[in-house]
Amino acid sequence: MCGCGSHGEKLETIEDGAHENYLNFGFPLPTAHYTYDGIGNVLNDDQQSMSYNAFNFPNTISTTSGYGAEISYRTDGSNSTSLNDPNTAEILQRELYYPFGMSFRGTAPLEPEPDQDFLYNGKELVGETGLYDYGARYYDPAVSRWMGVDPLAYEYGAWSPYNYVLNNPMLHFDPDGRSVDGEYEKDEDGNWVKVSDKGDHIGVDFYHHDTFRGSGKQMTLAVDQMSGSYNWITNGRSVLRGESRQDDIGWQEVFDEWKFGTGPERSLFWGSHPSNVSISKHYNFLDAHDEFLASEDSKAGFSVNFWPDDYVWTGTDMQSQMMGSYNLSFYRLGERVLALAQDSKSRQSFYYRMDVTNYSRSEGRYITKAPTIPMSTGMGTYLPGPSNVYSLSETNTYQTYMFFVR
Repeated sequence: MCGCGSHGEKLETIEDGAHENYLNFGFPLPTAHYTYDGIGNVLNDDQQSMSYNAFNFPNTISTTSGYGAEISYRTDGSNSTSLNDPNTAEILQRELYYPFGMSFRGTAPLEPEPDQDFLYNGKELVGETGLYDYGARYYDPAVSRWMGVDPLAYEYGAWSPYNYVLNNPMLHFDPDGRSVDGEYEKDEDGNWVKVSDKGDHIGVDFYHHDTFRGSGKQMTLAVDQMSGSYNWITNGRSVLRGESRQDDIGWQEVFDEWKFGTGPERSLFWGSHPSNVSISKHYNFLDAHDEFLASEDSKAGFSVNFWPDDYVWTGTDMQSQMMGSYNLSFYRLGERVLALAQDSKSRQSFYYRMDVTNYSRSEGRYITKAPTIPMSTGMGTYLPGPSNVYSLSETNTYQTYMFFVR
């Protein structure tokens, strides 16, 4: 098989030199000639033609056989490739794939074959076209390429805008045709490399830039996987430092970890975590949220102050009592609003208005302890003097809470 052309990354022709062997791969691959519109979307490949809506999303598709369909958009995170009878658990349909999505026909198909079109990566195989609908673009597993330009191509400058998951489907997954999932840093060659799955909990991808447009600040691009909308977070790399905590870690555990010097120094709480639910219901949070919505700004920061009388009005909401005052930011990602609450536990915040010193986890602190056990010598029994004991108790911890506001 060969492709050739003279329009940069655009594939112009494909010829299959082994037509008679196509059944080994499960599909025929006839000669195709590709045409594009002015911004790089495939319009025709001799087998089907496509049109696009005002948002540059695929709108209609028609094949040479006369098949036509209006395309509906969905986000489907399922990787299931089997269909089961809910009553008997019998497998009604099973599909196996090569890494880039070509169907593996080494096993005999079931007869009759059920009408189930959500196949590779849980995406819909569109009728007779052989293309998968990812939402923002169509994907052709026959050539392992997208049929349109990546809407976020500027984030992948070293890669073709038609590449599928950075040419590594074993490591990456593209949820909707816009970006691969997780938290990303650039390597020494300028390519985006996944460094963690932070953000997958809420459907947001994070791309860390050392500096941006001469601002002199570290900036992170936050991209909503559902809509492709994005916003910039200042010092986002620092924001995402820490350990993602499970639902069984709540306000009591956070306080105990600070008090006794246990647990991680930095913690992240994502999405529908019970702590986030509690924060989102408190009147201080709701007041700040209402102010943000009224401003129509794309992002804004607030200092949420917790005064002595708030302990009374807050009542049994121990999450808010434990946090006290904290910093809160809102970011618009399309129609949705991402909330970012940042709190810390320190001696100065706990011992309110008292003259005490904060200590970091890295340096720890020394606690003076009075002896409790008398010492015996030939001269008699005596109580030794106080001693200094190294401890991590009451050393600073930091908590970040990130979720979409309902």
